[in-house]
Amino acid sequence: MTDQLPETLLITLSGKDRPGVTSTIFATLSRAGVEVVDIEQIVLRGRLILGVLVTAPRDWKKLSAAVVETAQALDMTVDVERGVGDNRSRAVAAPT
Repeated sequence: MTDQLPETLLITLSGKDRPGVTSTIFATLSRAGVEVVDIEQIVLRGRLILGVLVTAPRDWKKLSAAVVETAQALDMTVDVERGVGDNRSRAVAAPT
């Protein structure tokens, strides 16, 4: 039996850090009912780089457009990349 990896979206947001940026993006994601698989955030010299890996909903293009619209309203840049799986490595047993 083969495990099928879930489709995911990697959302990378960057721009000037200020209160409310992360919560606004997560409000957009919550309306789509996605599951957060991983999140990384760093702030350097007042610049935010936020990476969020979520499960891709059936209508992932609609979510992508909503995320882009939200990022533009926040004056942030955003990249949405579709893929499969997450950051965990999958161990494979060697045949005996």
